[in-house]
Amino acid sequence: MNKRKVVIPLVTAVGLVSGVWVSDISAVSAQQVQTGTFSVADVKVETGADMKARLPFDAKLVIRFTTPVEPYTVDDSALFVTDEFGTRASVTKTFTDQDKTIIVKPPSNGYEPGRTYTLHVKTDIYAKSGKQLSQPIKQSFTIQNEIVSIQGDETHTFFLGPKGAVWRSGKESFLPVEKEQDKTISTPQAYKELTGVNTIVKGKMHYLALKEDGTVWAWGENKSGELGDGTTQSKNVPTQIKELTDVTSVIAANDAEGNGYSLALKKDGTVWAWGSNKYGQLGVGDWNGTTVTKPRQIQDFRDITFIASGTGSVFAVKSDGKVYAWGDNRMGQLGDDSTQTRYRPVKIEKLKDVEGIVAGKNYALAYQKDGNVYAWGSNEFGQLGNGSSSSSDIPVQVTGLSGVKQLIIADNSNFALKNDGTVWSWGQNEKGQLGDGSTNNRFIPFQIGSMTHIQSISVSGKNGIALDEDGKVWTWGQPQTQSETDKKNENSAPVQLRNLSNIKQIWAKSNSYFAVEKNGTVWAWGENNAGQLGDGTSKSQPVPVKIPAF
Repeated sequence: MNKRKVVIPLVTAVGLVSGVWVSDISAVSAQQVQTGTFSVADVKVETGADMKARLPFDAKLVIRFTTPVEPYTVDDSALFVTDEFGTRASVTKTFTDQDKTIIVKPPSNGYEPGRTYTLHVKTDIYAKSGKQLSQPIKQSFTIQNEIVSIQGDETHTFFLGPKGAVWRSGKESFLPVEKEQDKTISTPQAYKELTGVNTIVKGKMHYLALKEDGTVWAWGENKSGELGDGTTQSKNVPTQIKELTDVTSVIAANDAEGNGYSLALKKDGTVWAWGSNKYGQLGVGDWNGTTVTKPRQIQDFRDITFIASGTGSVFAVKSDGKVYAWGDNRMGQLGDDSTQTRYRPVKIEKLKDVEGIVAGKNYALAYQKDGNVYAWGSNEFGQLGNGSSSSSDIPVQVTGLSGVKQLIIADNSNFALKNDGTVWSWGQNEKGQLGDGSTNNRFIPFQIGSMTHIQSISVSGKNGIALDEDGKVWTWGQPQTQSETDKKNENSAPVQLRNLSNIKQIWAKSNSYFAVEKNGTVWAWGENNAGQLGDGTSKSQPVPVKIPAF
């Protein structure tokens, strides 16, 4: 059906509210609309968000007209959305409020993060009364850079988006440079060298990025061949490790002497390793001190579903829940009832039905499918959690701990989140990092404060943060900055961060802390000497501040 052709008189007033930009003329308020004209009353975001703010990728736009619209005149040439390149977005339109309102829904996969779009409403639209729309509308809106993960180290932060986009802040270089060349990035910038990224991990001085397509990219220090590119030349820009495809998990680590090494788990259940083999951590044989500069498969070793690494010791879980280990074992940290360095994987006989493993400097923890936890290796600070300070070269059950769904090791301190939403800790506590208000080491797990209904925890250095199911954030341990006021609260038990609410994700890394609100707003606090918080400064922040880039 052709659009209704109606001759209408020229009008001099336009009908739209403040905040809607009209092409080639000035915007006016709804009160200025001339009586009898058919016009746009307002354009809003369904959630009530400010159109000038960055909007979520699934934002719905609500267009309200002064009188009911004739739906058949609102085709794709009369109302549409374009991106900054002029490409039309595949939006859908629904009518409501007796056809006085149109809701514009985003594409099925949402708008692209970080892009600016424009809503176009043309005068080809007619009211049911027969009047033609008095004035075209153009309304621009920008989609926020949604963050799904935050990773990094002491001086670098990587912000990962939902479709593999990466932004970075902190030190510009990943290699040692002269002081006068030590530039920083205090406002997050797109990391153009990396796209389609799933996760980024780091060792002491080298980095690995696992992309969504299963490829692995490496950069940073390469003295031991840990970048896997066939050389020992360090690189400041990510370079693909061409020998690796279909990878599902990667590890970047260092042994007790600081030599770098790397591991990758492939979709077919095989494990690949490269870098330093000083303590047998590559699992490829008795090549003491050998440097392997390209990924090498660990032979006769398959059906692996999970890998973990400490300081020169490596662990792998098979699909049947059995655990294998290799590498440095001077403190019994492999759990094989010996202190013998292992250059090939050996089975840990005392473990079964294991779901996952976390490894520390000279000890490790494993949690079973039933939520029980076992520990082995060094125990100077009670980190094995069995009530003693004696090391053990076989797994011992952690006392009184069950129903565990998340385990974290931070130096020699351990933290467990249970299925019932409580948080438990044990081990070293010289800075109050265990959250009990003291500096006494704990040799068996105890519940941290009265926190309940906790969804996730994150720990860095000497303090931790927790997120509860109501979106509130809790913190404990050594103060996250070192102002005189904060020092008075050192060794604190958990306290709520009152200026954070409606939070959906949290991260802690190297004394810098991040939280993302349900609406996408990113908050950060803590150490910031290299601009790693991304707030546009290099000033450490004692309380959460918004990151404007997101």
